[in-house]
Amino acid sequence: MKINWHQNPLRTTFELSEAEKEAFRLKVRLELMEEAMAEAAFLLDRDESREHFSPDRALKELRAALPDDDGREPPRVHQQFVMLLHELENGRHCGDCTCRGISCGKCRAEQILGVDSTEGLGNHAGYQIDAAFGQNDERGIDQAIELLAAYDPVRGGLWLSLPEEDFTSNIPAWKAQAKTAHDWLVNYRADHFA
Repeated sequence: MKINWHQNPLRTTFELSEAEKEAFRLKVRLELMEEAMAEAAFLLDRDESREHFSPDRALKELRAALPDDDGREPPRVHQQFVMLLHELENGRHCGDCTCRGISCGKCRAEQILGVDSTEGLGNHAGYQIDAAFGQNDERGIDQAIELLAAYDPVRGGLWLSLPEEDFTSNIPAWKAQAKTAHDWLVNYRADHFA
């Protein structure tokens, strides 16, 4: 596996050989099979409320994750594999890992693969780094580091409709998050762009 470290760590990509892609596909299949088995166990549990008991739905869940009688892979597995491989090869971290209210496909793909391109980076620091590079990565790593080092929040947008003390009370936390992001990004640059 080749890791293409990007100046913006949230955009690091991976190149997998054909054998690594096949191993990744099998890991995706295994994860989906485990999810289907857990769902089937829930649907077959008679000890809980009978409201959810449904052998038909349990069988449907299992069949959706298992190969058919001819050994063909189920569409759910193929779709997940294609989507997650795309995340590894082209995606960027954008979700819970950067304080957005969605799950991150890149994080999920890396977790299945068993790698972590942003190891030790918390979600608030991830948000700060994402912002430091700009909306379209118009800043390089040196500029992002400088911006984080000099971070000073400016009240604007929705904050203007709230009391100034609400904004001001958050400044120490935001500055601490920017410092954490700065320190992490300095180490990242030393590790990958020395």
